[in-house]
Amino acid sequence: MTNQLKPSLSGFRLFDFNKLKKTIKRSSVAAKVFYSAVAARNAFLNRKNTTQDPVIIDALENLCGMLYEDPVLRISDFKGIFAIDPRSHLFRTLIVKGSYESELLKSITPYIANERDAIDVGANIGFYTVMLAKVTKKRRVLSVEPASNALKRLRRNIEMNNVGDRVEVFSGVISNRAGSTNINLIPGKEEYSSMGEIKHPAVVSDGKAVGAVTENVASITLDAVVEQKSLDPGFIKIDVEGFENMVFQGARQVLDKYRPVILSELSDILLKENGSSAKEVIDLIKDHGYDVLDPISPSVHPGKKQYGDILCFPKEMSIAPKP
Repeated sequence: MTNQLKPSLSGFRLFDFNKLKKTIKRSSVAAKVFYSAVAARNAFLNRKNTTQDPVIIDALENLCGMLYEDPVLRISDFKGIFAIDPRSHLFRTLIVKGSYESELLKSITPYIANERDAIDVGANIGFYTVMLAKVTKKRRVLSVEPASNALKRLRRNIEMNNVGDRVEVFSGVISNRAGSTNINLIPGKEEYSSMGEIKHPAVVSDGKAVGAVTENVASITLDAVVEQKSLDPGFIKIDVEGFENMVFQGARQVLDKYRPVILSELSDILLKENGSSAKEVIDLIKDHGYDVLDPISPSVHPGKKQYGDILCFPKEMSIAPKP
């Protein structure tokens, strides 16, 4: 952490996960507690395994409920420090695992064009936004986020990481039309925000997302915002909870003209809940001269995982999917 970052922390203590891991390795008791917490965390999110110790789950909930202010975490994978809502599942994941999407980041980093602009669609609190701003250096990053609660932390995290001169925030959604639209969200868990009903199993109980509210936000196409901002996108990340097809429908000119590498979340389950499918999204991308693969498991047919990602390359890059 540089000296410039220290004054902006306002007394918050940073979590040092490397020290935590070393402590766990030295202590068999700590190791048992830690790995029990990992198992409990997986059960908490998947809602499938009810045999895990409820004491561990309660401890996580108590910790989150007792925090007076947003904790600020150092997340080295994303090259920065981040204020995080303690109610979010992102915070719980980081506390238990000490990392977030590390394997995915390693697989995409070689393909981020540091001499071109980047776009983060569904930025939430800015993990990818900050990382992209630091990797692309003097180029620009467009950070897109609709949820008001996440936007506050996104702007704070941009400021704390001293990348405000290279990041522009669009408060709204990227879709297939301009105007306005409603989004559904759960306060504190904006990572599951959706333009349709929230269907992610991590926050759904008896078919309903508990505590969901609605906000009206601006909507624009990727084609339009790239033209308005005079961007030259070389890398685009998309995470919109089952509405990826609408994003790509409004990005045909970007695909044809700028040929960016694209990382997109892709869940056939969530897409079908919103009238689309993984196959439909992949076919649309391929129609614009792209190869599509699973960045974590290249030998797996893209889109087959219930909750996964795709990495999309222009064919002229000659990075064909493995059979």
